[in-house]
Amino acid sequence: MGTTKIEVESLIPSKIPKSEESIVQTPLQQLEDWAIEIERHLIPICNQTRDVIATSKVEPQNYKQVIQDLKDTEEVRKKEAQIVGERLLLQEKYGRRFHGMETNWEDIVAVLEWCKKVQSNFIDEPIPHNFAEIAAQGSKAAPSKTALVQRRDASLKVLADLEGRFDREMKFQNQKLKI
Repeated sequence: MGTTKIEVESLIPSKIPKSEESIVQTPLQQLEDWAIEIERHLIPICNQTRDVIATSKVEPQNYKQVIQDLKDTEEVRKKEAQIVGERLLLQEKYGRRFHGMETNWEDIVAVLEWCKKVQSNFIDEPIPHNFAEIAAQGSKAAPSKTALVQRRDASLKVLADLEGRFDREMKFQNQKLKI
Protein backbone atom coordinates (compact mmCIF):
# COMPACT_ATOMS: atom_id res chain seq x y z
CA MET A 1 0.00 0.00 0.00
CA GLY A 2 2.87 2.38 0.76
CA THR A 3 4.12 2.11 -2.82
CA THR A 4 0.72 3.03 -4.28
CA LYS A 5 0.52 6.12 -2.05
CA ILE A 6 3.97 7.24 -3.20
CA GLU A 7 3.05 6.64 -6.86
CA VAL A 8 -0.20 8.61 -6.54
CA GLU A 9 1.50 11.45 -4.67
CA SER A 10 4.12 11.74 -7.41
CA LEU A 11 1.30 12.44 -9.90
CA ILE A 12 -0.31 15.21 -7.85
CA PRO A 13 1.17 18.67 -8.44
CA SER A 14 1.99 20.84 -5.44
CA LYS A 15 -0.13 23.66 -6.96
CA ILE A 16 -2.59 23.89 -9.81
CA PRO A 17 -2.76 26.68 -12.37
CA LYS A 18 -5.00 29.61 -11.45
CA SER A 19 -4.49 28.99 -7.73
CA GLU A 20 -1.93 30.57 -5.46
CA GLU A 21 -2.56 28.05 -2.73
CA SER A 22 -1.10 24.56 -2.37
CA ILE A 23 -3.21 21.77 -3.76
CA VAL A 24 -4.32 20.67 -0.30
CA GLN A 25 -5.57 24.22 0.43
CA THR A 26 -7.34 24.68 -2.94
CA PRO A 27 -11.19 24.63 -2.75
CA LEU A 28 -12.72 21.38 -4.02
CA GLN A 29 -14.80 23.11 -6.73
CA GLN A 30 -11.61 24.66 -8.16
CA LEU A 31 -9.87 21.23 -8.04
CA GLU A 32 -12.83 19.63 -9.81
CA ASP A 33 -12.83 22.33 -12.54
CA TRP A 34 -9.07 21.81 -12.99
CA ALA A 35 -9.49 18.00 -13.19
CA ILE A 36 -12.30 18.32 -15.78
CA GLU A 37 -10.13 20.69 -17.86
CA ILE A 38 -7.15 18.29 -17.68
CA GLU A 39 -9.39 15.33 -18.56
CA ARG A 40 -10.70 17.23 -21.59
CA HIS A 41 -7.11 17.43 -22.91
CA LEU A 42 -6.01 13.97 -21.82
CA ILE A 43 -8.87 11.95 -23.35
CA PRO A 44 -7.93 12.75 -27.00
CA ILE A 45 -4.26 12.16 -26.23
CA CYS A 46 -5.05 8.81 -24.60
CA ASN A 47 -7.28 7.78 -27.51
CA GLN A 48 -4.66 8.70 -30.09
CA THR A 49 -1.93 7.00 -28.07
CA ARG A 50 -4.08 3.86 -27.83
CA ASP A 51 -4.52 3.90 -31.64
CA VAL A 52 -0.79 4.34 -32.18
CA ILE A 53 0.08 1.53 -29.77
CA ALA A 54 -2.54 -0.74 -31.37
CA THR A 55 -0.88 -0.34 -34.80
CA SER A 56 2.70 -0.59 -33.54
CA LYS A 57 4.66 -3.74 -34.24
CA VAL A 58 6.60 -3.20 -31.02
CA GLU A 59 5.02 -1.39 -28.10
CA PRO A 60 6.82 1.91 -27.46
CA GLN A 61 8.74 2.05 -24.21
CA ASN A 62 7.65 5.58 -23.34
CA TYR A 63 5.68 8.54 -24.59
CA LYS A 64 8.79 10.14 -26.08
CA GLN A 65 9.16 7.13 -28.38
CA VAL A 66 5.47 7.40 -29.37
CA ILE A 67 6.06 11.05 -30.34
CA GLN A 68 9.18 10.10 -32.35
CA ASP A 69 7.31 7.29 -34.11
CA LEU A 70 4.55 9.76 -35.03
CA LYS A 71 7.14 12.22 -36.39
CA ASP A 72 8.74 9.42 -38.43
CA THR A 73 5.31 8.45 -39.78
CA GLU A 74 4.66 12.07 -40.69
CA GLU A 75 7.96 12.19 -42.63
CA VAL A 76 7.03 9.00 -44.49
CA ARG A 77 3.64 10.48 -45.39
CA LYS A 78 5.35 13.63 -46.69
CA LYS A 79 7.61 11.48 -48.88
CA GLU A 80 4.58 9.54 -50.11
CA ALA A 81 2.84 12.81 -51.02
CA GLN A 82 6.00 14.03 -52.76
CA ILE A 83 6.21 10.82 -54.81
CA VAL A 84 2.54 11.09 -55.77
CA GLY A 85 3.06 14.75 -56.70
CA GLU A 86 6.07 13.93 -58.88
CA ARG A 87 4.52 10.80 -60.39
CA LEU A 88 4.72 11.95 -64.01
CA LEU A 89 8.34 13.05 -63.70
CA LEU A 90 9.33 9.79 -61.97
CA GLN A 91 7.38 7.74 -64.55
CA GLU A 92 9.24 9.52 -67.34
CA LYS A 93 12.60 9.13 -65.62
CA TYR A 94 12.36 5.48 -64.53
CA GLY A 95 9.93 4.19 -67.15
CA ARG A 96 8.24 0.83 -66.66
CA ARG A 97 10.16 0.23 -63.41
CA PHE A 98 8.28 3.01 -61.61
CA HIS A 99 5.09 1.78 -59.89
CA GLY A 100 4.24 4.64 -57.52
CA MET A 101 4.42 3.62 -53.86
CA GLU A 102 5.03 0.00 -54.91
CA THR A 103 8.25 0.85 -56.79
CA ASN A 104 11.15 -1.51 -56.18
CA TRP A 105 13.82 1.14 -55.56
CA GLU A 106 16.56 -1.49 -55.14
CA ASP A 107 15.86 -2.59 -58.72
CA ILE A 108 16.13 0.99 -59.97
CA VAL A 109 19.40 1.51 -58.08
CA ALA A 110 20.77 -1.73 -59.59
CA VAL A 111 19.87 -0.51 -63.10
CA LEU A 112 21.53 2.86 -62.46
CA GLU A 113 24.69 1.11 -61.23
CA TRP A 114 24.67 -1.09 -64.37
CA CYS A 115 24.38 2.06 -66.51
CA LYS A 116 27.41 3.55 -64.74
CA LYS A 117 29.43 0.39 -65.51
CA VAL A 118 28.40 0.52 -69.17
CA GLN A 119 29.37 4.19 -69.41
CA SER A 120 32.75 3.47 -67.83
CA ASN A 121 33.39 0.72 -70.44
CA PHE A 122 32.81 3.18 -73.29
CA ILE A 123 35.08 5.73 -71.55
CA ASP A 124 34.85 8.92 -73.66
CA GLU A 125 33.11 7.30 -76.63
CA PRO A 126 29.39 7.89 -77.07
CA ILE A 127 27.33 4.78 -76.43
CA PRO A 128 26.30 3.30 -79.81
CA HIS A 129 22.66 3.83 -80.69
CA ASN A 130 22.05 0.12 -81.45
CA PHE A 131 23.52 -0.88 -78.08
CA ALA A 132 21.33 1.66 -76.26
CA GLU A 133 18.20 0.44 -78.07
CA ILE A 134 18.88 -3.21 -77.20
CA ALA A 135 19.78 -2.34 -73.60
CA ALA A 136 16.58 -0.32 -73.22
CA GLN A 137 14.54 -3.39 -74.15
CA GLY A 138 15.97 -5.38 -71.27
CA SER A 139 17.71 -8.71 -71.01
CA LYS A 140 15.21 -10.59 -73.18
CA ALA A 141 16.28 -8.50 -76.22
CA ALA A 142 20.00 -9.09 -75.70
CA PRO A 143 21.71 -11.73 -77.81
CA SER A 144 22.67 -14.94 -76.05
CA LYS A 145 26.08 -15.11 -74.43
CA THR A 146 26.82 -18.36 -76.29
CA ALA A 147 26.21 -16.72 -79.66
CA LEU A 148 28.44 -13.77 -78.74
CA VAL A 149 31.27 -16.05 -77.58
CA GLN A 150 30.99 -18.12 -80.79
CA ARG A 151 31.15 -14.96 -82.92
CA ARG A 152 34.13 -13.64 -80.98
CA ASP A 153 35.95 -16.96 -81.36
CA ALA A 154 35.17 -17.06 -85.08
CA SER A 155 36.45 -13.49 -85.47
CA LEU A 156 39.68 -14.35 -83.66
CA LYS A 157 40.17 -17.41 -85.90
CA VAL A 158 39.63 -15.31 -89.06
CA LEU A 159 42.20 -12.79 -87.78
CA ALA A 160 44.69 -15.59 -87.01
CA ASP A 161 44.20 -17.07 -90.52
CA LEU A 162 44.70 -13.63 -92.05
CA GLU A 163 47.89 -13.08 -90.06
CA GLY A 164 49.16 -16.49 -91.25
CA ARG A 165 49.06 -15.31 -94.85
CA PHE A 166 51.70 -12.72 -94.19
CA ASP A 167 55.39 -13.47 -93.75
CA ARG A 168 56.33 -13.39 -90.16
CA GLU A 169 60.01 -13.08 -90.97
CA MET A 170 61.25 -9.80 -92.26
CA LYS A 171 64.08 -9.99 -94.79
CA PHE A 172 66.34 -7.49 -96.41
CA GLN A 173 68.51 -8.62 -99.36
CA ASN A 174 67.62 -12.23 -98.52
CA GLN A 175 68.96 -11.74 -95.03
CA LYS A 176 66.71 -12.22 -92.00
CA LEU A 177 66.24 -9.05 -89.99
CA LYS A 178 66.43 -9.33 -86.24
CA ILE A 179 63.79 -7.33 -84.49
